[in-house]
Amino acid sequence: MIDKIKSLLDKYQEQWHYLIVGGCTTLVNYLIYTPLIFLFPFFKENYQLANVLAWIGAVAFAYFANGAFVYNSTAKRGLKEAGAFVLSRVFSLVLESLLLALMVEVLHLDEFIAKIVVSVVTVVVNYLTGKLVFKKH
Repeated sequence: MIDKIKSLLDKYQEQWHYLIVGGCTTLVNYLIYTPLIFLFPFFKENYQLANVLAWIGAVAFAYFANGAFVYNSTAKRGLKEAGAFVLSRVFSLVLESLLLALMVEVLHLDEFIAKIVVSVVTVVVNYLTGKLVFKKH
């Protein structure tokens, strides 16, 4: 039984690492977004700006963590790779912003609840685009 579990963990190592790094990235995002929304009325009314600021912090963290620990990229962290990573995350930011607007403005969900729901979609999108950026050499 233990050998079977170890075999599964080894087989899906990249996905486990992504879940751990993704969880930490999400934590960084929420550690920036939550205080902005709850402590500053300006950001409560401008939740999209709070989302962008949280996104910037999370992307900075995620770039280094994903390259090193998830995709085991052997490339030097350079401008080309960083640009591709940021571009992939801009795509997910646009998707996240559209989904947030839909949930908050149309469905009238709370900003924080909408953010949680949207995070599930962005985790999947970011994993797939990350595989494209951090190709194994």
